[in-house]
Amino acid sequence: MKIILASKSARRRDILSNLGIDFTVRVSDADESFPDPPSPECFAETVSCRKALAVLEMLKGEEDFNPDETLIIASDTVVECGGVILGKPNDKADAA
Repeated sequence: MKIILASKSARRRDILSNLGIDFTVRVSDADESFPDPPSPECFAETVSCRKALAVLEMLKGEEDFNPDETLIIASDTVVECGGVILGKPNDKADAA
């Protein structure tokens, strides 16, 4: 089984590496925006699916891709405060 991590997250790479899992990283440019953000749970699930599907589309173009022997792992982290989903900070000042 070929395992693909659809994430550039260093933490997610560390988790898989620490478990002794052999994997490849493929980062997508999946859309993470919403005109009217849903619940945090729905947001994370939807963005994760978008990432996985974007990586799947990339893999389909590769000669050695076999969907029956490939597992794509995608996830997303959502921070919510007071009912508002906080996006990724633009810089250190924004994060503070």
